[in-house]
Amino acid sequence: MNNLDENKEYFSKDSLKYFFFDYKLRNPALIFFYMIISLGLYFVTWMYQINKKLEEIDEKAPASNRAAFVLVILPLIWYFIVYFLELYTTTGTNFLSNLIPQMVKVFGWGIISFLSLMYVYDFCISFGKVTQTSGVLWYIVIYLGYFSLILTIILGFHFFVYTFYFLFFPIIAIPAMQEMLNVRATRFTKETQKSYFNYMERKN
Repeated sequence: MNNLDENKEYFSKDSLKYFFFDYKLRNPALIFFYMIISLGLYFVTWMYQINKKLEEIDEKAPASNRAAFVLVILPLIWYFIVYFLELYTTTGTNFLSNLIPQMVKVFGWGIISFLSLMYVYDFCISFGKVTQTSGVLWYIVIYLGYFSLILTIILGFHFFVYTFYFLFFPIIAIPAMQEMLNVRATRFTKETQKSYFNYMERKN
């Protein structure tokens, strides 16, 4: 069974109408600008906003609070923990004493990255159901850019020079996802208006 069939079976037309009933259209060009100046980090804010809507009709959608925790709060907490550990821990002269702190640092970022990517995957699958597109494809495109940010955090900003071009993918993907939502919202608005006019004509 393909993804489109799953979407049609999972969401009724009434559920989609409910999702788009009071949906606020956003300008993809403006989102593209935000993505550029934030080096792709605006996707956290965008996902949180859309996620709150997805929760209204999709019981399998990730919790919007989960986005704030795994994409913002947890990385910041771990960043400051690592920072203060490196600041107040005396670096040893032998190889083992230097290796263990680095392993702990990388392991922590690895766990955070795994949790973050699991959230993004769940979000994209739910998004795909609403827009009747491939959630897996959206996830892969966003992941390519997220991969660059992960390596930058773990290995240092100098590594960003070699991977920054991966940010092109989410910078393009998020505005494209917004445009997909706009198209669907406009379509449902027209269908609702058409149904209303047809009803009024029959009534008169």
